[in-house]
Amino acid sequence: MTDSNDRRNRAHQTWPLAQLLEDLAQKESGLGFVYAALDLLAKRYGLKDVVVILANESHGTQIFRLGGKAVTADIAARINAPPGVYCDPDIVPERERDAVHAACDSSYSRHLLEFTATRDAERGNPSPTASDEIRDDEAVRDRPRWKSVLDAAMDVNHYRALAKYLRRQESRVLVSKATLFADCLVFLLTIGDVHGPIRFVFGLVLGLFIPGWSVVGLLKLRNAALELGLAIAVSLALLMVAAQLLITLDLWHPVTLEELTCLACLPSLIFQSNIDLRAMGAR
Repeated sequence: MTDSNDRRNRAHQTWPLAQLLEDLAQKESGLGFVYAALDLLAKRYGLKDVVVILANESHGTQIFRLGGKAVTADIAARINAPPGVYCDPDIVPERERDAVHAACDSSYSRHLLEFTATRDAERGNPSPTASDEIRDDEAVRDRPRWKSVLDAAMDVNHYRALAKYLRRQESRVLVSKATLFADCLVFLLTIGDVHGPIRFVFGLVLGLFIPGWSVVGLLKLRNAALELGLAIAVSLALLMVAAQLLITLDLWHPVTLEELTCLACLPSLIFQSNIDLRAMGAR
């Protein structure tokens, strides 16, 4: 039975995508079709992630992600991208990406029109244009709570604010990755007993910034100047306390302190860099 299902699934994946989308449209519509189409494309090409961006004259830009997952920092740059389908990895032919985008756009637009027509029929009102509906304050007040939330989610200003927040988060990840690189480099230079200007420069970065960022970066204070100042202050404070303890215990050894500092900061930097060690191990 399992072999029969596997053969059927493999045969199904070889069918033209247009035919699969037509078959899917007989079963799903609206948001259900959009997510089902993304799932179909992901299974067809073994994708890790798929995002479709739809543009609607009345409701602005809509972004849907495979499995209904939230839009995260790793796709923040796509918020302002042109409408279309974006895949990870980018291995899907442009023709098939365009076909999925067109099908999703058609189904979702039809869903919005049906939703508008149904509401107008319930109220016995003439069918206004979609743009007039959005500006109808009385209709907005009368909507159930879930419909008001849906409209707010569709507001393009919401996505612009979200894009700004995600870009900030992406910058934080880049800083964490840079400090992670410096931390690993200093550790390797130290255990390799390598001397020179490179070790001196990155050693200063280690002493002045990395320990503090390992602590302050986790707080996500959303203020770059404040985070920079606190990171430097915390770094100096931690190193002075550690040095004083080692001197008091008669265990002072600068090289050992440098190595232990690199190792102590490593878990926090990996976490803030959004590095999935399990996925790397699986590869």
